[in-house]
Amino acid sequence: IVADGDAKEILTNKELTFKASIVPPQMTQIFVGLADFGLPMDVINVHEARRILLGFLKEEVKP
Repeated sequence: IVADGDAKEILTNKELTFKASIVPPQMTQIFVGLADFGLPMDVINVHEARRILLGFLKEEVKP
């Protein structure tokens, strides 16, 4: 056992995933790339990603 905690905490910890030879979820990898746009980097599933992206797009499209 390398760590104890919830999935989001463990799977978004870059040092821990490297140490445990775990590849972060694809959603996490994508959102790390989108961090420059102000999006969170700790997204681990598609449902959370959808909610965040829809909220972000609504803010960006406002007249």
